Amino acid sequence: LNASICSALAETYHQLAFDTLCEQVRKSVRSDPGNKWMFEQSNPSAHPFRIRSECIRRGDVPLVFRERTPVRLDLTHSCWSDIFFLAMDYPEAARVINISVDLGVHNAESGEAEVKAPIEVYVRVIPKSVIRISSIDLEVSKEISDLADLFNFGNDYLSLLKAGIIVSGLIPPSFEELQDSVTLQEILQSVLGQGLGLELVTNVNNIPRGSRLAVSTNLLASIIPLLMRLTSQTANLTGSITNDERRLVASRAILGEWLGGSGGGWQDSGGIWPGIKEIKGRLAKPSDPEYNISRGALLPDHTILEGDKLSADAAQKLCQSIVLLHGGMAQDVGPILEMVTEKYLLRLTKEFEARKLSQQIYNEIKAALCAGDIKKLAQLTTKHWNGPLKAIIPWATNEFTERIIARASAAFGVRYWGFLMLGGMSGGGMAMFCDPEHKAEFKAGILDIMRKTKNELQTWLPFAIDPQVYDFEINHNGTVADAVPAFPHKYYQQLNSHIQRASAGSESAAYTEQVDQYLVNECAAYYLGTTQKESTTTAAVSSETHTGKEEDQSLSKDLQTGFDRQQHEAFREQIKRGVIGLAKNRLPEATVIEDVQDIDVIHCDVPVSPPREADKVVSVGEQAIRNGEVAALSLAAGVGTRWTQGAAVIKALNPFIMLGDRHRSFLDIQIAKTVLTQQKYNAKIPHVITTGFLTHEPIEQYVSQLQKSDSAGVLPPIYLSRGVTVHHRLIPTVRDLQFLWQEVSNEKLTPIKQKVVSVIHSLTHTHTHTHTHTHTHTHTH
Repeated sequence: LNASICSALAETYHQLAFDTLCEQVRKSVRSDPGNKWMFEQSNPSAHPFRIRSECIRRGDVPLVFRERTPVRLDLTHSCWSDIFFLAMDYPEAARVINISVDLGVHNAESGEAEVKAPIEVYVRVIPKSVIRISSIDLEVSKEISDLADLFNFGNDYLSLLKAGIIVSGLIPPSFEELQDSVTLQEILQSVLGQGLGLELVTNVNNIPRGSRLAVSTNLLASIIPLLMRLTSQTANLTGSITNDERRLVASRAILGEWLGGSGGGWQDSGGIWPGIKEIKGRLAKPSDPEYNISRGALLPDHTILEGDKLSADAAQKLCQSIVLLHGGMAQDVGPILEMVTEKYLLRLTKEFEARKLSQQIYNEIKAALCAGDIKKLAQLTTKHWNGPLKAIIPWATNEFTERIIARASAAFGVRYWGFLMLGGMSGGGMAMFCDPEHKAEFKAGILDIMRKTKNELQTWLPFAIDPQVYDFEINHNGTVADAVPAFPHKYYQQLNSHIQRASAGSESAAYTEQVDQYLVNECAAYYLGTTQKESTTTAAVSSETHTGKEEDQSLSKDLQTGFDRQQHEAFREQIKRGVIGLAKNRLPEATVIEDVQDIDVIHCDVPVSPPREADKVVSVGEQAIRNGEVAALSLAAGVGTRWTQGAAVIKALNPFIMLGDRHRSFLDIQIAKTVLTQQKYNAKIPHVITTGFLTHEPIEQYVSQLQKSDSAGVLPPIYLSRGVTVHHRLIPTVRDLQFLWQEVSNEKLTPIKQKVVSVIHSLTHTHTHTHTHTHTHTHTH
């Protein structure tokens, strides 16, 4: 077997292994007693649940019910031990301590924040047999009138809300396969009554992506109990839910994540439980669906640490010492969790020893927490961070995190107690411990440190927002529900905007029909007597618009500097005629590809070639270096890299790997090679770096910093070659898109991904037949 075939086989078995693990989890989720019935329903009239009578709208008074749910903050997850694949195979080591918290963004000027439950879900019955869903924070709304739309997780940004509706039992997942014989209206009539539907509204309060607080899972776990309350699946309509009900909600949240094509760990739904809790995996029992399939059960055991299990002032001390942060980075944690699973399955010695050490540290963390020794706790979480976590996954850290830790330690000395990684990785949500007597000073200082560090690294690393500091409180209730008079104010602002656009004719006809009279009336009633500051708003919008135009004009002027319109039009014409295209970007089928043979290569480091020939080649190169005839060239005009999942960073400056004592970038490594070669041959080697329109200035600053710190004079002469050519992006032709879809359709995908791709294929097919006359049109963008 050659290397290419071995590589293909390795990738195939890698995917097969993960597909097998995923299927095992899916079977366990579906077999859970609380979920199993939802896959057996086939007749709407046989739906086992009905809406509570007190939830039906009475006259003109809307009945709105609200669920408020905290997020979870984990003090330790024992090296990602709650990932399903790990916890179900090695439940003895699956141990987590996390806290349910309410929070608010800290205001640096006032020193205060509005601390409240970060997740709110609202629902009410409406006089139309549809399901309306809205996300206030995403500013997205839609009306669902058929099952095909409800079970389509790829046609909008509301898949989490759809999953919550399905796994709550309102519209059981079994109806996905019965769309030809069952309608959404029949199910709603059976559960709610003739001509009635539901409106579901969600709101996440000021928590950006990458918080590492399991916001999406707890949002799902907030939707589920609220809809269960309405349909008589819980003992109480309002207030708290029982522990058995929490476990049922947790199992359905896991089901919802897997229906939507995702899946993390079982600790993520911890926000529905109150306070501080220990969550532990357990061995599967004969009564569990996992018995004889995996060693561990799907669901863990939750123990709330209170009373004699926890020092009386431990919770208060935690709140006084922990400073909750968001560094501004928003990275996908999925690859990290996949690497954790790979290393566990391979039983790599170094990583498995780290996992054993993590178990010892866990015991010490729990003991320090229960004793209320927060300074000791901070030392232990820092030890866990620098030891087992980094040993198993070095990519859990990054240059930004390492810099702010070092700078916080230097700035605050003994007042800085330690670091705490939250969730799967650092850079976004994380926490630090400090001396409680200096917490206000520490908050201000660490925010300043994070902002300055972000400014230094913003072209190197993927930042989504400016760094933030949060105020938080421990939530001792878990998820709770109550009745409220209306939806949040922002809902009506967004609804009013839709109504105004619909009345002006700027909305599509389909959406205009959705703006029913009852919504118009309610919006008008809500705003009745409310003073609107139109002039201030208009002025602000006008100001923002003016600024945006100036920036666009400035950018356009800069781009024109290196734009070759003649060359651009030549490329465009070739694409239109099919001379350039995806179908042309491959070798003919008759092409013969042969492996490189030994005789085709001169081996300079192994005794394969005749010694004289190898020595001659090496000596020619060495002499050229000593004569100053050789230069190093690094191409560094690229923006975006696989190391950041395509985020817009300067690829050559991205510190993607830890070598020695710190993170290194592509240019760090290339310049270091040149330095070593200079030292070996006692010669100066010019190092040329080619840059581009977006990369020149950041790289120029990087080189300047290198040269300033080169007190020993070891650096090579570094020259920048500034690229001035700028190309406008060309939109692909329909011909190329059709070719791409045909290629993608031949790939074997998971069921969830295949469903999304099939929907896109059908839409593309319809669009292509409707607009065949555009098949050669190409536009600049």
